[in-house]
This record gives sequence, structure tokens and C-alpha cells, in this order.
Amino acid sequence: MKEAISTARENKDMNCLNFCMSWLYHFGKAFPGEMKEIQKSGMLGSELEGINFLKSKAKESEMWNLLSNSLLSEAKLGLQNGESIATAFENLTKASHLNVTKGAFNVMGPQLILRSSLFGRLGSTHLAQVNGDTFLECFSHDSPTEDTLKCKSRMANLLVQEGRYQQALELLEGVSPDTLRVLKYQQYWVFFIGLIKLRRHIRRGDFRAADHVYSQVLAQGAPDVEAGFALSMMKVDLLCRRKNFARSLDELENLAKSCYQGNTDIFAQIKLLNVKARILSKCGHTLRGFSITVRAASMALNARLLPALWESVGNLANILNTLSEFEAALHLLESIAPQVQECQDCEIIASTYSLLVDAHMGLAGDAEPGSAARKEHLLKVTRLIDASFEAWERIEDLAGQTEMLVKKATIFQLLEDPVTANDYAAKYLNKKKAYTESYVGED
Repeated sequence: MKEAISTARENKDMNCLNFCMSWLYHFGKAFPGEMKEIQKSGMLGSELEGINFLKSKAKESEMWNLLSNSLLSEAKLGLQNGESIATAFENLTKASHLNVTKGAFNVMGPQLILRSSLFGRLGSTHLAQVNGDTFLECFSHDSPTEDTLKCKSRMANLLVQEGRYQQALELLEGVSPDTLRVLKYQQYWVFFIGLIKLRRHIRRGDFRAADHVYSQVLAQGAPDVEAGFALSMMKVDLLCRRKNFARSLDELENLAKSCYQGNTDIFAQIKLLNVKARILSKCGHTLRGFSITVRAASMALNARLLPALWESVGNLANILNTLSEFEAALHLLESIAPQVQECQDCEIIASTYSLLVDAHMGLAGDAEPGSAARKEHLLKVTRLIDASFEAWERIEDLAGQTEMLVKKATIFQLLEDPVTANDYAAKYLNKKKAYTESYVGED
């Protein structure tokens, strides 16, 4: 490819040069580890320089598909670096205008996929789903197969966030058998189906099945950097649920080193910080995660990564609860509760409600025994526990459900209602038994 670029420059073949530079740029995004030598040579320059070169040459040569792709690449680069959301929307609008006026409908796939991703980062999951559905219904027949497969994988991930595992699997299993005859597409398809099954097994507490699926998915190999990061984060989650916090922190450090070496999305950096703060909290070192949490919240706010921001605010509220600053934690959590609901990520919703339970319990403990304030806080606690339990149940998270049942039993024990407390203790045991029996049934 380097030789082709040199030859195209000597002969002033702009079509060939544009194709080569575009191929080289996208190769660098897919395989960043292979680009070190080329980056040292300065052939492509920085990413932004490469995109600007492609834009100018594509406009001169009236290669509208390439120009539209370059605008989308610039928008994606801005999102990865945490730059202005308005600039990303501007580039998306320019690309959309080009696609419509110049009839470049085969570029509609990447445009709608990127728009869906952008709305997902802003916490508007419904709009993200609408853009994905629009592409699948109206433009998939004019778009490359790879774009259709990628869109279905992203839509399946949004369904998994809501606990709709079966619908997510049905969406991916509806891929045409003709598509899966291509090895690359089949590997991509198998990998994402494996990710969905792995996440479900981890949440259900079926660690033996999770280990089996993880080894299969790992052997399959990640099709891109984002998918590889998602798989690594699931491994960290699996280690945490097994209480192996030392190994999970080691995995996080290795992930952080790989991020700092070049190919980093700001979302990945914030996710690592939030997960590290959460692991420190589970280890009993909640206060050590304060600076990490504040840094993650600041980065998420600047980049307008709202789901990551809600996660950071939740970690900060947890620290405030640990410091017995229940009033401050309550104000923080209540300020984000409506946006958290709009996000439609059941894990974030359930965690937020659980932290609200802790804040209200702390305020109830500070109130006078038998006072109206204490009764009011305890009444809110029971409602919030039910809401959190419902969200955990939707995504089949056994640990979250059992934690809420334990909290409910503890509250009725404090209210001197041993009968109801025993009922919830029995529900706790029945819930664990039901999940254990389901593992045996699946085996």
C-alpha cells in the first residue's frame, strides 16, 4: 500500500491516491498496533490531517462517497476524543445532505449507525433505537452487508441493556444464512451472540457457563477494538462477582495501559475509572476512589457522555453515603433520576435506586425514633427497593435481586415485624434456588 501511494503521487493519479489513503486510514482504525511504522514515517500524518486530506481531494475529484465517509470519520474522531457534540452533529448533517443530494445511499448505513451511537452517548436510548430501526427498515437493502450486521449488533446491545435477551438473540439469529457464508461476517455474528450469552450468564450467577462461553468467544477473537474492550470488561465483571478483586484490578491496569498506547476512546477511559472506583468500594476502600470518581465525572461532563456521567455521580453518592453525608447524596441522586430513566439502562437504573435506598436509610437513622420523618424515609425506602428489585429482575441479575431482598428483610426486622422479615428471607432463598435449578435445566 505504501508503494501504491508513492506511485499514485508520482503519476498524479488522484483516484488511486484517495483510495489508498482511505484504505490506510481505516486500516489504522481497525488495527492500530500495526500502524506504528507508518505513523513514524509521517506518510499519513495525524488522524485529523489524514481526514482533512481525504476531504479536500474527494471534493476536488467529486468522489461524494469518499467525502461523506470522511465527514463521518471526522465526527467519529471528535466523539472519541471527547470534543464538541455540536461539531459532530454538524458533520453528520453535512454527510446526510451529501447522501441525499448526490444519491450516495450506500453511505446511509454508517451515517445512521454513527447517529445512533451519538444519541446513545447522550443518554437518549429511544432515539438511538429509532435511528437503528430506520436504517434496517429503509436503507439496509442498499447498504453493504457489513453495515447491516453492525447495526443489528448495536441494536441487540441496546435490547440487552433493557433485559430483552431473547429479542436480542432473535434479532441476530434473523441474519440471512447467505450472509453467514462469508467467514468474516460469520465470525462477527458468532462473537456478538457469544457476548450476549456471556453477559446473561454472568448476571444470572452461572459462572461455570460463563467460563465456557468466555473461552469460546476469546478463541473466536474480537472483530474490532470496541468489541475487544467489551469482552475485557465482562471478564473484569466476572472476576468481581467471584470476589477476586486483586485479579480484576490487575486486568483493569492492563486495559488502561493498552488504552494509553494510542487507540483510545474517551468512553473506554471513563469506563475504566468508574469500574475501578466501584471495585475499590467493594473492597472496603471506598474513599480511595474519590479522586478517580471526580476525574471520571469531569471527563464525562466535558465529553457529554451522559450514561457514564450518571455512573460517576452514583459512585460519588456512594462515597458521600460512606461519609454519612446522606443529604448531599440524596440531592445528587434525585437530580439525575429522570435522566437515568430516559437512558433505559436497567443496570444504571437499579444501581441509582439502590443508592437512594442507602441515602434514605441513613436519613432515617439520623431521625428521632418513632418520628414522622423516620416513617416517611422508611416508606420511601420500601418503594425504592421495589423499583430497584424490578430493574435487577428485568436484566436477570441475581446478585442485585438478592441484595434488595436482604435490605427489605432487614428493614422489617428493624420495624419489629419478624413475620414479614422471614417472608423476605424465604424469598431470598427461593430466588437463589430458582436460578440454580435453571442452570441445571440449561445443562
